[in-house]
Amino acid sequence: MKKKILVLVMSLLLLSGCNKFKGTWCRSTEVFGTIIVTKTGVTDKQISNIENKIKEFGNYKSYDIIDSIEKGNTSITTYFTENAKATELVELVKNLDGVDKVEKKSFIVTSEKLEVKGKKQFIYSTNLDNVDALVEKGEYSLNDDGTLSIYGDRNFYLKDKFVCTDADCNNILRKKSKTNTCK
Repeated sequence: MKKKILVLVMSLLLLSGCNKFKGTWCRSTEVFGTIIVTKTGVTDKQISNIENKIKEFGNYKSYDIIDSIEKGNTSITTYFTENAKATELVELVKNLDGVDKVEKKSFIVTSEKLEVKGKKQFIYSTNLDNVDALVEKGEYSLNDDGTLSIYGDRNFYLKDKFVCTDADCNNILRKKSKTNTCK
């Protein structure tokens, strides 16, 4: 009886296939940024002036104005792809009216993520480190050649325990760690 159950379970596994793609796969990018902390009592006009300087400067991925939380001051975070640009912005805004201090930081952020779920469902997100993030959801298919297809025109490849977005494996997505980080 035990042999029949074992044979039945093995047959089901072979028929259903084992999906090595299942899980969350990520690619991370280093992003450079500045945090501009405003002085207590900063005016809307001063904040607007700082924002205009950032817009004039350009070359940023995105920026956010974070209103004061409780007794904190308004801060403005700006994100860049190049460290040198963050340094330039620090020099540009540090002496503006209403600026208390400017700090340069770097962050490791998830820029691309593929979540392969049961029932052939996926969520694919790109440009997560930018303002124009794109999220696609739908059903995937496993191809005979071992690739995973979404929408029939985009393939993912499993190589050496990594998922690649191209056949040459130039763009690698790593399996999400047990601590739920994508690095």
